[in-house]
Amino acid sequence: MMDERIKYMKALQAFFAKKMGPWQVGDWFVYGDQLYLIIESYKGHYQTVTEDGKKMGFDTPSIDNGLRLPLPIDPRNPERGLWGMVDWNEWHLEPQDQDSVILYGINKNCDAAEFLGTPELALLKALAAQEKVEVEG
Repeated sequence: MMDERIKYMKALQAFFAKKMGPWQVGDWFVYGDQLYLIIESYKGHYQTVTEDGKKMGFDTPSIDNGLRLPLPIDPRNPERGLWGMVDWNEWHLEPQDQDSVILYGINKNCDAAEFLGTPELALLKALAAQEKVEVEG
């Protein structure tokens, strides 16, 4: 994962937890240096699978130390994806080319005017500005 995306993901963790609510099957997270997908959930216990197919169990206290990675667009629960978290009364998206978009702030409450980048990075930048979250470096 690109370093800039990770910086924004880390800075937005409290916001993601609030918007996404409890962990659910289909959620992705990073724990240590490994990427996990939740495949089963039962009363605070989670069965996960890694990128290379290894299964591992987590309980609620340890999984909460993971880095939540919301999908850019969540097809099952749109409000849990980055796209669904953006306040579209404040932003306008415009494609630039195959790999980039620009998000314009259209409301005076937005501190930043525009963000250029991949769709995922532009959404992360817009959410940080929208929620007034400071991002390091």
